[in-house]
Amino acid sequence: MTKLAHAFNAFDNYNKKDPMYLHGVFLIRRNISAKRVLKLDPNVDEELLLASRSQHIGRWEIPVKLTLMIVKLI
Repeated sequence: MTKLAHAFNAFDNYNKKDPMYLHGVFLIRRNISAKRVLKLDPNVDEELLLASRSQHIGRWEIPVKLTLMIVKLI
């Protein structure tokens, strides 16, 4: 297993702790960003793939109210 595949596997395993995770549905949604990056540039650096794949890791741990407050600030 490559380092990148190992990292993706670790992200996926962590995200399986999401209380809303059901039969891989949320896991698939989280993988969409990395797939879009590859579609835009098949030769993209691993760093960008890691960033795109992990951007939502543990998102369920942040209270929705706090997330909405942060979004309003941006």
